[in-house]
Amino acid sequence: MTTFENVIELLAIEEIVNKLSDMEKNDMMSKLRQLKNVYPFSDYEFVISNLLWLDKMTLQEYETMRSEYMDRNYYLHTFQMAWKSVGTWAEQLLISWWHWLKKPSKKIDPHYSQQTSYDAYLEYNWWIIRVEIKASRVTESWNDEDIFIDKALFSDTKKSFWMNFQQLKPQYCDVFIFVAIYRDKLKYWILSSKDVRNYWSNTTDIWRFSPWQHSWNAWNEWQLHIREYNIVDFDPYLTEPENVKTAIIEAYKKQIQ
Repeated sequence: MTTFENVIELLAIEEIVNKLSDMEKNDMMSKLRQLKNVYPFSDYEFVISNLLWLDKMTLQEYETMRSEYMDRNYYLHTFQMAWKSVGTWAEQLLISWWHWLKKPSKKIDPHYSQQTSYDAYLEYNWWIIRVEIKASRVTESWNDEDIFIDKALFSDTKKSFWMNFQQLKPQYCDVFIFVAIYRDKLKYWILSSKDVRNYWSNTTDIWRFSPWQHSWNAWNEWQLHIREYNIVDFDPYLTEPENVKTAIIEAYKKQIQ
């Protein structure tokens, strides 16, 4: 059950709710606790409709709130996707944004295999830089909500969070693009394959890095876990969208040193 405070926070309607008297607020909270929801009715719909009915929210305020919510939750739809679909979505999105990032094939790389190799490549001088794109949604740790979307966090969150980048195969690529998906924005870390290997070798904490995906493919597919206590480890690799191409080239230079 969504709490009244959650509704206020996600809809950013603190000023509007402050117009309620203590009696009106307590009555709404009491009804919300007993509310049963069936699609398309929800806790959010209940609070909004009550605010409109009580003349605490105007239609213009509602339209403004709705528009601002869409802007603040631009990537919220990805939290409704299946795990495998998220990776494909991120890969297709980045390749569509950045024309210099291209899909590989055996024509450009005779050793390329869709099952075991990289997601994209970048032409650099006479070489191709093999790029692996990994994405993870940023969700609240220790949240017992059954619906994944209720765990989604904003980029300025102060809450404990969890990201899990799976099926890492540094042996097949030169550079990784790690994409953190928040409700409101994307963040990018650009690491060379060597950086990823070094991170694993420098930590024994399986809650930061796991050198296995499943018991039958240990040491072949790794997992990177980013939480509030180790995200600072990746600050040197954090890259703005306009600098991604340069960061990939610099990571590649480090890779071949």
